[in-house]
Amino acid sequence: MDVAYRIREVDDHVIIAFCTSSNEFASESYEVNARHYLRKPITEESVSGMFRRFDLDIIEKTRVVNLPDGKSIMLRKILYSEYNNHSVIIHISDENSHRIRISQGDFEKLLDVYGHFCSPYKGITVNFYSVQSVTDDSVKLTDGTVLPLTRRRQREFKEAYTKFKFNRMRKEVGSI
Repeated sequence: MDVAYRIREVDDHVIIAFCTSSNEFASESYEVNARHYLRKPITEESVSGMFRRFDLDIIEKTRVVNLPDGKSIMLRKILYSEYNNHSVIIHISDENSHRIRISQGDFEKLLDVYGHFCSPYKGITVNFYSVQSVTDDSVKLTDGTVLPLTRRRQREFKEAYTKFKFNRMRKEVGSI
């Protein structure tokens, strides 16, 4: 409970779920706006029920990447990034671009875990959420930007984008 109170002092939005073998703190968990209270022994069914109660779509839309320079950027707002002169320039919707001194490889490692970023051209990383269309030689983004798609990366990029679109459709159909 002490940790939950400290978390709430700095973040009102983080989802808190308790996992315990007793009901001792069940009523107190409401004071920190806990979303769920799992009782041991934990089963796959109880964990699935907990996740159904969470609005995972909101969590996905508000997820951020924390950059080494201390800046946090909402992942869905990243349109694309480009590597130039030992820095990555991150193009963000509805905001000014952000420049950070980091290698392209290290920046891509930060984004790899999210599964919706891919490189159509050396030094460029695209957020699939910002893709409007893909042709054999270019990627058009929702803000009108057109980026090159090299022949060497064409197959990999198109396959990854198709997989991304398929997974999004599956989520949407599953929520109906």
